[in-house]
Amino acid sequence: MYAHYFSHTVNLLINMPRDCYEELLAPMSEVDVTGDNKEVEYDGKNMEAIVILLNFLHDRMDRVQIVKS
Repeated sequence: MYAHYFSHTVNLLINMPRDCYEELLAPMSEVDVTGDNKEVEYDGKNMEAIVILLNFLHDRMDRVQIVKS
């Protein structure tokens, strides 16, 4: 059931206007940019939402390729 809601959320996000993505990217303070958080930081913004979105889409593509084979 969780995956169903997650899929709908991703579909909503990929269909919204590109200029609205800026609202998803919270600025990161110097304290936030340490250790593991460096991997989700780009240009001073927290890219965690984008990383989750890309991981979901990658998994979805993998499932489609498995079904096609």
